[in-house]
Amino acid sequence: MSGHVIMVNKGVACTHCGDEWLFLANGPLPVEYFVIASEEFEQLHAHCKPRDIVDVTKAKPTGLREWENSWHVGVSSATIFRVLAGRWPAGFSSTFGMDAPHDCDDMGRCVRLLDIMPEWRARLDEVGRACPAFAPLVPEWHQLETLYREKKGPELYTAISKLRGR
Repeated sequence: MSGHVIMVNKGVACTHCGDEWLFLANGPLPVEYFVIASEEFEQLHAHCKPRDIVDVTKAKPTGLREWENSWHVGVSSATIFRVLAGRWPAGFSSTFGMDAPHDCDDMGRCVRLLDIMPEWRARLDEVGRACPAFAPLVPEWHQLETLYREKKGPELYTAISKLRGR
């Protein structure tokens, strides 16, 4: 793939124009289909020029359905969703199991989910009970989220690592 066409959680995206193709299927997606569709997408976006206002990695979903069908779903944010919504996000494979954030990117996906569902912050203790890896992060969640919002990546990574016992 070219430098500005990237793989995202459920498809491909152009970091220049912001267009995104999500590959949603009722079951496993054949690799051949993904390759063919990705190559077609890349050809369509071969001549896209950068735009200052587009950054698909920072675009925020505005609702749960949009979140479920975006690159914002990772294992840790899917864990929050699984525990508090009672099901896995649409199209997410539960074979990854449940886990807590490992780094700043994971934390960002969790924060973006909780920005959509702010009432879930008060229920993170449920996530900690269901997923032991989450338990040490829950009491410090506000501080971790503050570090994330203040773009203090190294401090956030260190804090998460210490809480996770690494």
